[in-house]
Amino acid sequence: MRNYRLVSFHLQRGSIAIWLVLGMLFGCGWTAELPAKELPPRQEVTVLSPAYTRNLEVSASTRRLRVAQDTAGLEALAAELRVSKESLKSGTWLLTTFYECAVVVPEDDPAGDQTAMAFYEKWAADSPESITAQLCLAQAYVDYAWIARGSGWASTVTAEGQRLMDERLALAWKVLEKARGLPEKCPQWTVVAQSVALGQGWSHERYFAMVEEAIRREPTYGQTYNSACYWLLPRWYGEKGDFEKWIAKLADAHPEKDKHYALLVWQADAMNMPDEMVFANDRLDWERAKRGFTIWTQQDPESLPLRNEFIHLAMLANDRATTRAQFDVIGGKYWPSFWHKKPASFEQARQFAYANGENPLRSHSTSTRRPLDPRVGQWITIAAHSLGGFLVGTFCLILVWQRRRPLEGFLVLAISIVLAVLYGTAAAAVPSAVFVLYLWSKEPSDLPEKPPHLWGRTLLSVLLLMGFNVIVQIVATIFALMPGLAASDFHTASAQGLASQLMASGEGFLIIANAQWLTLLLLLVVCGRQPRSGWRDYFALHPTPLGRAALSIFISGIVILGSGFFMERMDDPRTKESLQLIANGIHSPVVFFLTIVILAPILEELVMRGYAFRGWLPKFGFAGTVLATSTIFALTHVQYGWTGLVHVFVLGWALGWLRGKTGSIYPCIALHLANNLLYVLSSGAAT
Repeated sequence: MRNYRLVSFHLQRGSIAIWLVLGMLFGCGWTAELPAKELPPRQEVTVLSPAYTRNLEVSASTRRLRVAQDTAGLEALAAELRVSKESLKSGTWLLTTFYECAVVVPEDDPAGDQTAMAFYEKWAADSPESITAQLCLAQAYVDYAWIARGSGWASTVTAEGQRLMDERLALAWKVLEKARGLPEKCPQWTVVAQSVALGQGWSHERYFAMVEEAIRREPTYGQTYNSACYWLLPRWYGEKGDFEKWIAKLADAHPEKDKHYALLVWQADAMNMPDEMVFANDRLDWERAKRGFTIWTQQDPESLPLRNEFIHLAMLANDRATTRAQFDVIGGKYWPSFWHKKPASFEQARQFAYANGENPLRSHSTSTRRPLDPRVGQWITIAAHSLGGFLVGTFCLILVWQRRRPLEGFLVLAISIVLAVLYGTAAAAVPSAVFVLYLWSKEPSDLPEKPPHLWGRTLLSVLLLMGFNVIVQIVATIFALMPGLAASDFHTASAQGLASQLMASGEGFLIIANAQWLTLLLLLVVCGRQPRSGWRDYFALHPTPLGRAALSIFISGIVILGSGFFMERMDDPRTKESLQLIANGIHSPVVFFLTIVILAPILEELVMRGYAFRGWLPKFGFAGTVLATSTIFALTHVQYGWTGLVHVFVLGWALGWLRGKTGSIYPCIALHLANNLLYVLSSGAAT
């Protein structure tokens, strides 16, 4: 079903709001100047310490032995490293380097894949009692499994790719179970098992029972911690703040609490995911990490790797003073591999430290921002909820004022604000929905129907409704990000990363859902006081023959599917990026389903094929009205590229034709709902 992702989805303004907000939030700040200093010349350093020199030797030797298929030499080297427990300053054993170099399965070479797998299978078969041979085979199966899956989003994984991945992971686990019974033990066993668990989706209890046992057996094997932190990321099986709480708990139980915390933060940073290294309340504790690194550097003042990591983390925390203090010690000593062999990155870091330059690790912020007081976050949240409840209550108040029931309106306004403050804006939708149904039941049937609106007034009203929807999302997104921003929560995150987090957590879709509900209330306000027959005419809430509706839906559906089929083959990057961003919502299925499948079709059809269609039909005729509604409908989805906009226009045209053929928006809502439901199902199946 993945080939119909564009066919089955055209939604939302939510991503527009998020992208607009990020530009606004990260474009402002406060200045904290430091006096400039003349920088010492850059001096490249390649020989750091005996441990790092030895690590390079292990890497080269392992590659040479693998290419020569010298299994005896590989086993001897691994055994030596297991006994010596040699490690780098970060806690990474040289044994980890060995396995990284010993197991290589080419990604883009099917013939090379088979050759490599044949080598590891033969090695393991020839050396059944060798823990090294068995772990290399298990790791090869894991790598082979992830090659079958591919490196794209979960929604891009084919059924065959998933089948091969499951099959190869099962083979890896079978090898690991055999290796677990061997007399010789190796801490890498758990690391390979962690990779299998990641792909198979183990339970939290099973996973951490294994990890905790491994830590008890060998607490210094750094890769175990690194893999566990990766497992606990929100993109996998954790929640925001989980890996941070886990390493804090481990550090609290260690004799050297702060220093051990610094070591574990370094291991977490080895995930190479700067967006996840967030120093804020309920995330990583920069003050504690800084204390630990300070103690560590006092004990080992000459360690360049230690100083470089201290600099890196200080920049992630946007701590210019600490960055500068460490550069004062190392001067111009440049370690190419740490800076990814990019002297420009090293110089940018020094400019940040000494010349008030931009922080290169915070590309979406200015290096001169001073974080807000974290205590402000709670009041920001309360203010956001109060504003949402006030808007809901105000629209209800206007509705009842139009119907001459002001006392009930003030009561609903008060209830909406209280519920919103206590439980969030979404809670305010409950009394407002009940109240709208109450007004419907009390509506007199003898009110004179208002004449149709002029086409210009209808146009202004439609633009007001669509603009209001976007503005509410922008404001709500600002409020959603402000508490984290106040606590320096998102300082290291990219715009794409922030948008993905909001969507994956469901918060982005909850914002969209609230905006849709408020826009629906505003639509009722715009329509004014109407008898029941007036509401039916305004929104084309008329019954239609089932046979005609079914045939028309079928024809329109074929047009929509055909449009998506051809447009997807010309898919542009912007459309693809927007669809991938929104697909993150599958991780919060309830709000994802509510927003896309229920609220979006109802609101958009009421506005476009209901209110706008009625207002423009007398002026423009059927063809002109379909063209006008389809054009505006497409323009409200400008987050897409040209292929997405063309598909949305065709979708609007098909829904407009359906509205004209049936005289009702019920079939339009049904087809719109089915269209979006197909997207949800395809996203869930792919994931």
